[in-house]
Amino acid sequence: TTPNPGDQTPQVNGAAKLRPDLWLKLGQLKQHSGFGCAAQKVACGEVELVHAGNEYNQQGWRHAKPYIQIAEDMTSQGSSSAERCHAPEAPQPPMMPVAQPPVMTTEQVRLDAGALFRFDRSGKDDMLPEGRAKLDELARKLSQGYAQIERMTITGYTDRLGTERYNQALSERRAQAVANYLKERGVTGSMSVHGRGKADQVVACGTKTKRTPALVSCLQPNRRVEIQIEGVKR
Repeated sequence: TTPNPGDQTPQVNGAAKLRPDLWLKLGQLKQHSGFGCAAQKVACGEVELVHAGNEYNQQGWRHAKPYIQIAEDMTSQGSSSAERCHAPEAPQPPMMPVAQPPVMTTEQVRLDAGALFRFDRSGKDDMLPEGRAKLDELARKLSQGYAQIERMTITGYTDRLGTERYNQALSERRAQAVANYLKERGVTGSMSVHGRGKADQVVACGTKTKRTPALVSCLQPNRRVEIQIEGVKR
């Protein structure tokens, strides 16, 4: 590449232009991508060559030689500086936040059927005030705490008193009543309703089957509705 005339160092006093090879190397360094790191050495090298030419004209080669040596050193150092020089790295674009996939959670809620319904009852009209309050609180918790409810599994249970057929039907009706109530309170999502009758007893309370107030009270934990919620919390 031909150097820009504006980049040339002018001769003075008609000085001879000694060492064309050094002038050529210094000119090439001006076109080097690392010239920014070598500019000072290049300028000094050219100045020393001008001095050498002037001394050669005035007093001969012996007086010009030291300047030539300095120009050689400046050219060599300039070449090294240019090779080591690296253009500043382009700024990296800001990292965009990576959207995290929604985290599905599973939550288990157990409701005491004795607090939800009158004894041996299962309809909405049979719900006790305490039971309605608990379901209202649960509906608020689900609506405010979940961004999305994927599914709910509502399972009713009874105690071991009574026939298996009767307890199965009672557990199903209670689970369905809870599901209907939550839907009326605005809870969305797929709901599956199941009755397990007297399966999965929590307490045994001995082996007696005669219905007595003490036994009914002891078996209370078995009469329950369990709700499993799967969804994404806020």
